[in-house]
Amino acid sequence: MLLCSGGPGCCDYLGPVAAMVGDLASVIRFERRGCGRSDPAALYNLESAVEDLEVVREHYGFKHWMVGGHSWGADLALAYALGHPERVLGLVGIAGAGSSMTASGIGPTFTDATT
Repeated sequence: MLLCSGGPGCCDYLGPVAAMVGDLASVIRFERRGCGRSDPAALYNLESAVEDLEVVREHYGFKHWMVGGHSWGADLALAYALGHPERVLGLVGIAGAGSSMTASGIGPTFTDATT
């Protein structure tokens, strides 16, 4: 499972979340460019971050994986899942916005109900 941190920031605070699923799956905590030990001169945008996630997946040799994140990391995980649905087994978002991301063919999960 890949966990993406909120931005900008390090992924250390995701340790408890990683521990919750660590018995079920290997967990990779991802820090976006400019955070942690990454190159601060790199581009900072959603598209390059999605590309970086695909590079990480290829590096580890995963055909499919779970992706998730917190805050901006949840938005990044969603963007990755929309761009690479064939690679994603599941998606976990914690307090993400995601309001500007849409995909054709994806309708509402729940219909409005009246009581």
